[in-house]
Amino acid sequence: MKYEFAHESYLLTRMGELTVVAFRLQGDQGNRTYHQVRSSPFRLADDQGGLWDEFWNAVNETGEKPNLAPADGYMTEWYEWVSGYPESQIAD
Repeated sequence: MKYEFAHESYLLTRMGELTVVAFRLQGDQGNRTYHQVRSSPFRLADDQGGLWDEFWNAVNETGEKPNLAPADGYMTEWYEWVSGYPESQIAD
């Protein structure tokens, strides 16, 4: 899933049943289409031949594609967020 927040592009993808990885897309990375090509080991590809692992490292023979930047954040349970930020729009 790609989304924009505060004028920055992000990419979230599932890795396994309970894990989500998030990347901050930089430059023209926000204009690309991404898809998961393998789950074990995890591999993420774009429509321009880029390939990355679960640690955001580029996995390609040419070295032309940069590593993806990890997004800042952490996973939380719904009740933890709602109790800590009841005024947030997401809680409505």
